Formats: sequence, structure tokens, C-alpha cells
Amino acid sequence: MVQAFAYLTGADEVRPEHLEVAQHCLWDDPGEQPQAAARVIARVANPTGMRVTQLLLEVEQVLAAADVRDLADAAKAAAKLAEIDRQLAGLKGNGRVDKARGYVKEQLKKLKLASIEAV
Repeated sequence: MVQAFAYLTGADEVRPEHLEVAQHCLWDDPGEQPQAAARVIARVANPTGMRVTQLLLEVEQVLAAADVRDLADAAKAAAKLAEIDRQLAGLKGNGRVDKARGYVKEQLKKLKLASIEAV
């Protein structure tokens, strides 16, 4: 399956990033730790993708905790989102990094607008 995935992505050989597809076929029973397998495979196969996922989860946590009516809190959240964007900018990768940066920038803009509207 990994070879087929590599072929379908245009590669002439299997590379570590192609292993990520294996997370979907290692267990027959859904209760057999597929999330653990996904994390291990992602760490080996696609460390950049795993870091992007971690940073996007952090974005969601920042947004959930932000109180746009409190300017100091909103400013802290905006600073954290800007820091996450800088971390994403430092990652070498594929289109997923670019999409993640676009999402973070959009959320930052929405946060600032909501903060201004709340005042």
C-alpha cells in the first residue's frame, strides 16, 4: 500500500513521508489504538505535518480561551497567533504549511476585528 501511495504521488521510490498512509490500515479493530499508530507514523513519516497539526491545535486553544471584550487578553491572543505564524513560516514543507499560515492569518484578522467590535 505504501508503494502504491508513493507511485500515486509521483515518486519513483518510497520515502518516509509516504508511510503516513499506513496509519489507516494497521488495525482491523477500531479500538486497537489507531490514534497512537497515527502519531508514531506521523512523527516518522511526516514530522513537518505533525508539527503543523500541533500548531493548529494550539491556535484553536488560543482562540477558545481568548476574551475579545478584554483588550489585554485579545492582545495576548493576537501575539500568540503571530508567534505561531512565525513558527509555521520556519517550517519547510508542502502546501499544508501554506494553508495553515493562511488559516492563522485569517483567524488573527477575525480576532482583531472582533476585539474592535467588542469595544
